[in-house]
Amino acid sequence: MNNHKIIPFERNRYFYGKLLTVRDFEIEQKYFNDKRRLMNRILLGPGILAGLNVLTVDDKTLLIEPGVAVDYLGREIVSDAPFTSRLSVIEGFDQLPDFGDAYLNIAYFEEPKEAVHNISQSENEYNRVLEAYKLSLSTEAPSVEHALLDLIGLKQFTLLDNETYTLYLKLDHVTNVEEGFNAYLQVHKKSETGTVKINITLTSQYINYGQPMVLTFDETLVKSADAYQMSWHFDVSNVKPQDDLIQLSGFSLSSESLQIDHLDIALKHAVQISPLPKLEQIEHKYRTLSLDDLMAASAGDSICLAKLKVLKTDRTYVIESIVNDPLDQLLGNLQLSKIRKLDAFQKAMSTEKQTVPSGEDKPQLEKQVTIADTNTTTGKITFMFNDKVDAKEKFFSEEIEHGLGTGDVFIQVSIDSETSEGDAAFGYQNQMVFGDYEIFEKSNYEPVVPVVKSATINYKNKGTFIVGIQFMESYSRSELLVKWSATKVNRHYEPMINLKNQLTIKPAMSKVKIRSKISYNVFKDGEPVPCTWHIKEEDGGEIDANGVYMSPSVEGVYEIIADVTDYHEKLSAFVVVENEE
Repeated sequence: MNNHKIIPFERNRYFYGKLLTVRDFEIEQKYFNDKRRLMNRILLGPGILAGLNVLTVDDKTLLIEPGVAVDYLGREIVSDAPFTSRLSVIEGFDQLPDFGDAYLNIAYFEEPKEAVHNISQSENEYNRVLEAYKLSLSTEAPSVEHALLDLIGLKQFTLLDNETYTLYLKLDHVTNVEEGFNAYLQVHKKSETGTVKINITLTSQYINYGQPMVLTFDETLVKSADAYQMSWHFDVSNVKPQDDLIQLSGFSLSSESLQIDHLDIALKHAVQISPLPKLEQIEHKYRTLSLDDLMAASAGDSICLAKLKVLKTDRTYVIESIVNDPLDQLLGNLQLSKIRKLDAFQKAMSTEKQTVPSGEDKPQLEKQVTIADTNTTTGKITFMFNDKVDAKEKFFSEEIEHGLGTGDVFIQVSIDSETSEGDAAFGYQNQMVFGDYEIFEKSNYEPVVPVVKSATINYKNKGTFIVGIQFMESYSRSELLVKWSATKVNRHYEPMINLKNQLTIKPAMSKVKIRSKISYNVFKDGEPVPCTWHIKEEDGGEIDANGVYMSPSVEGVYEIIADVTDYHEKLSAFVVVENEE
């Protein structure tokens, strides 16, 4: 599957007497490879599945850990052993500037192996093909904003790409009256220059009440870095569902070495304003994509493993720092998902919606009650320091998207004792410290991490936040790991029923040890109701006529069923049986 277009699948048909040629065996392999790669492309997309972390052996040598990635054509890139290499022998090293960022990329590569004699001709042939990989270095980050994202989510425009700067402008494809419209600007500095100031003006008929949308970036107001990402939020409230057109009406960039007052770009971008939530609109766009558009969503062959800071001279070079997975291409998979211990817990929770007897006693809907559940995301920030950090010195992260949308989101941060490579940096204790460090000072529990105060700012209308830290003592290491978790309480409304005349089983869910007893009862308006009892599973223990349950000697989840014959209803409860340990 070496193109973006799906080739019709053909497989061999075997029969006695069939003459098999090289073509038949090649088709046999191609059929299964293409099917598997098609599923990889559609279900997973490109990125890192596991491992492939990049470490330094010394200031000139890299070590790449074993791991698995999937490229944009669905091909698996597998490294089954640690790989060590001098940076200078990797393709693209000679094109790196004397100082700046370099991106380490990995790509699928096939290598012929095992030369054997060909009986049909004098030349040798290779007997095997090794599915390997090759590494390369580039000064530009591989684009992850490929055609699929351009089609359904964020449209990316390259405003400027010269020897000094690269500017990317990203605009929402869809928006609604509550979530508003977002614009994002990425600034990459390719060489050491003075501070830069950028002004961009966008116009539309409806967004921002028809007023110009001005995006301004002044580097003198932020901490110096090689790359920046900013976002702006604009109001679309009181706008009827319709299409809008955004155009670039003004641009200026000024620095010590460069002055630009105009861009020869006819930027026009259509935006759909809808009453539906953004995520729902994006999902609808994805579902309505043609298969050709979906398969054409490719940005190239390489997956970015790490971002390196490299200093070169005429005779030598130094790797100053490494940031793994800088483009956030780690793919989710089922093993990363939190697996519930037993699916029966969900069933048990559903028993809270109590069974109602049929007939005239059926309760009526009276009002609505607010039901709350929560969503949580997590991440980490590595603060890098070039010099020793003094006490009272402050540092701030870039603006981070927490992935929970707009609104009230609760952010919690901790100082972690690990480094970005995963090793404990402060002794052998792996610790995460939340809250006020001083509580543990001069005690047996004094943390091993440095004394750092932390705080966060949540931008409710943008779905982003920043983290600020302040060192309360001097710090000599080159990095500090801060982990964060974001929690959002989602409230929805469900009809609340009158509990009068309702049957309930208690306890609806319980946990007991093996060969233990617990009593079950059925109530109506607080009064016991006669019923017959049995256990759904054959080896689920014993229960007598009075509802006294004896758990079995085997761990598991078992369903207790009460048959309330007077009301023609059956109720269920669930019990988790655990071992003594």
